[in-house]
Amino acid sequence: MKRTIPARQEILCDICGRKCGPWPDASRAMNGEMEIRRDALDHLNQPCAIANLRFDLCDDCLMKISAVVNEEAERIRAAERIRAENPKKEKTK
Repeated sequence: MKRTIPARQEILCDICGRKCGPWPDASRAMNGEMEIRRDALDHLNQPCAIANLRFDLCDDCLMKISAVVNEEAERIRAAERIRAENPKKEKTK
């Protein structure tokens, strides 16, 4: 969430709510933005709208979410490697 105040823009973390920026009253000096781009599907599973998600994050929340995404991506890659190395044998009659 961003609030524009004359002469400065305040950035609040969408996860923890802390204020980010170079101002004395900010709890975090750095911040980042995460965007997930995706399509919404209709009842026929065809793309029908944009359903993007966008988050303003403080550096602490950004690091934590990045770590979770990286861990999950590595878990999926490992599972796919195992699946590719051990394909299921089709049953023959």
